[in-house]
Amino acid sequence: MKVISPQKKREKRAEIDKKWIYIAFPLLTIIVFLGGMFFYRSGYPSTLLLKIHNLSSADSEFPISDAVSEVRDDLRTELALYQSNGLPTVFLDIPFDSMMQIEEKRDEALGVGILLSSDDDYVPATMHYNDEQTLDVKLRLKGDWVDHLEGDKWSFRIHITEDDGAVLGMRRFSLQAPETRNFVSEWAYHQNLFLEDILTTRYFFLNVVVNGEHKGIYALEESFTEDLLESQNRREGVIIRLDEDQMWANRALFEKDDLFEAAASYIGFFWQTEGAQYNEITPFRGNRIDRNEVLSEELEKAIELLYSFNRGEISANQVLDEKLWGRYYAITDLWAAGHGAIWHNERFYYNPLTGLLEPVAFDGVALSSFYNKNELAFPFSKEVFFNTPGVQKAYLETLERITTPEYIEMLKKEFGDEVGEYYSLLVKEYESKNIPVPPLLKSPWETLSLRSDILSRNLNPAQPIRG
Repeated sequence: MKVISPQKKREKRAEIDKKWIYIAFPLLTIIVFLGGMFFYRSGYPSTLLLKIHNLSSADSEFPISDAVSEVRDDLRTELALYQSNGLPTVFLDIPFDSMMQIEEKRDEALGVGILLSSDDDYVPATMHYNDEQTLDVKLRLKGDWVDHLEGDKWSFRIHITEDDGAVLGMRRFSLQAPETRNFVSEWAYHQNLFLEDILTTRYFFLNVVVNGEHKGIYALEESFTEDLLESQNRREGVIIRLDEDQMWANRALFEKDDLFEAAASYIGFFWQTEGAQYNEITPFRGNRIDRNEVLSEELEKAIELLYSFNRGEISANQVLDEKLWGRYYAITDLWAAGHGAIWHNERFYYNPLTGLLEPVAFDGVALSSFYNKNELAFPFSKEVFFNTPGVQKAYLETLERITTPEYIEMLKKEFGDEVGEYYSLLVKEYESKNIPVPPLLKSPWETLSLRSDILSRNLNPAQPIRG
C-alpha cells in the first residue's frame, strides 16, 4: 500500500485549487462583463445620474437613495410592460451631458412656443432595436410646435452614424408621440398612399425606452433619404423642399405676443414669409448630393424646374407628374390630411426617368377635426401646385373613384386588422396610466365613411349649377 505524505496531499490539493481558479476566473470575468453590458444597455447609469441631478436641484433630503429607488421601480415595472404588447422596441441610451443639452433646448422651445432647430443641436447617443446590435447615433429634439415636447413623450430626430447600421431598413427617422399625428389615422393614411403608389414616409408603431425608462408607444417615421426611394421602387434621385426656416424664425418672434396673434386672426399672418414662390429651394441629404456628380446635376435640374414654374415661365405638365399629384391630393382630401398639403410641408422627388417632380406625402394629421371640412380641396384649393388643369383633372377622377362604399370596404380589408390592433394598444396604454382616452383616439372607419360621403355629395350635388 502506497502511503502519501501530508505534504504531497497539500501539494495535490493546491494544484486542484489552481485548476479551479483558472476555470472560475475567466467564467467570472465573462459573467461580470455581460452583466455590465446589460446594465449599461438598460440605460440605468444615465437615468440614475439624471435623476440624482434633478433631485439634487430640488433640494431633496436624500437625493441618491431616492434616485436609486425610483430607477429600480422603473426597471421592475415599466421594462416588463414593453414586452407585453407585442410591438418591437427601440432602446435609446442618451449620455448625461447629451440629455442636459436636450433639456436646455426643450426649455428654450417651451419659452418661445416654437422649436427652432439646427444641426448644432445634435448630440451623441446609442440605440438598439429589439435585440439587435447597439448603434452609434446622433439625435436632437424635433417638431416645430411644442406639442412634440410636452409631457414625457418628447419627439426625436435620429441619424444612425454607422455606415452599415439601420433600423427597419432606415438610417434616418423620427420618433414622436402618436397624438402629434392623430394616432392610428395617420398610419392608415400612409397605407392608402402606398396602395396608390404615392411616395410617402414609412410609418410604424413601437415601444421606446429612454435610459431604461419605458416611455410608451411611439410612432417611428422615416426621413427623406435614398432608403425611402429604394423601398418604393423609385430610381435613386433627389428630394427637395421649399425652405421653411425663415417662416418659423419670423413666427417665433411673435408667437407669445397676444396682440399680434389677435391681429393675425383678422388680417392674416402679415409678419410671416408667405407663398411658395418667395422661398429658397433646398435639398435633403445635401452633403451626399455634393459628393455625387449625377445627383448634383439632377438637383440643378429639379431646382430650375421648380423656380421656373413658380415664375410662370413653364407650364405645370413640364414640371409636375400631374397624375400622381392629382391622386395625392384626392387621397389627402379623403383622409382630411390637408396639413401635409400646405406649401411648407410639401416635398418633391425629382424622378430622373421622367424628368418630373412627384409628391412625397407626410405629416397629414389625418382626420383631424380642423381639416375635416364640408368642402373639396381644403385647405389646398389655392395652392399653386393644385391650381393647374392637369392636376385638378386627375384629382377629380381619383376622388370619384375613391369616394365609394366599395373603396372604403377595400381599405378595411387591406389593413383593417392592423388598425384595430394599434387602436387597442393605444387605448390600453392610456387606461394603464389612468388617463382619459383622448376623443381623437378612435378607429378611423366611421369618420372616413362619413368623409367619403360628404366629398361624394360635393362632387355630385343634387341640383348642379348649370351655365
